[in-house]
Amino acid sequence: MGGSGAGQGGMQPDWDRIAEGFDLWLPQLAPAGEAVVEALAAALGPGEGRLILDLACGTGEPALSVARRLPGDRVVGVDAAPGMLRAMRRKARRARLAVDAVAGRGEALPLAAGRADGACSRFGLMLFDDPPAAARELRRVLRPGAPLALAVWKEFPTLAWAWRACRSLLPEERLPPWPKAVSLGEPARLEAVLAEAGFREVRVREGGLSYRFPSFAAYWEAVLASGIMDPQLGALDQEGREAVREAIAREARPFEGLQGLAVPHRFLVATARR
Repeated sequence: MGGSGAGQGGMQPDWDRIAEGFDLWLPQLAPAGEAVVEALAAALGPGEGRLILDLACGTGEPALSVARRLPGDRVVGVDAAPGMLRAMRRKARRARLAVDAVAGRGEALPLAAGRADGACSRFGLMLFDDPPAAARELRRVLRPGAPLALAVWKEFPTLAWAWRACRSLLPEERLPPWPKAVSLGEPARLEAVLAEAGFREVRVREGGLSYRFPSFAAYWEAVLASGIMDPQLGALDQEGREAVREAIAREARPFEGLQGLAVPHRFLVATARR
């Protein structure tokens, strides 16, 4: 996952510390991961013994799904957060999947040039300190002709709610990282980053998913339990935290109905070749 420091685009969570709670969001993110896995598998075609990289693998997605989809290949998940890698190792052992976990940053991947036969990433590239540098690193570690499939956020309304709720209470550098999260959300921008890194056959398509919860209260419980907003809520007193909750609850009301809370989000899936 991305770094946890403050800077332009806001303050990201401490990915290492929240690793145990991050899986609360996996059901919501699953459609994007499935789209990435299917795109990568289609581009790779049949084969075995290949090395596939999952950059910013988090607690194991889409790395574990790639290993299930392509059981004859070996998957290496790279992430900068040790807690995320520990969680992925546990899952891989339980599922007896050929997935390795390696610590590393997107801008300096711990793989030799031309080592990987394919690569993927779900909601990682836009959160790096230097996304164009990470794209160049992805190209460096791929063998000629190897495919890449990745997803980035296009519209991330729940994070936008949090950003707006905190805007009058916190300095810019401590706000939720909504601007960073959607920084590659325009197809032309994503295409340009990959093309300028040297990728060819770059194609971008749009997809959607919905955050679904039985109620706003259940959604807010997941926010608190996962620690995803700890950098913001931890900087506020009780009155400030209540103000943030109420502001986000107001934003959520148009999305509540008899079936609970359902908030549409949009993402981009890019495919390319080295």
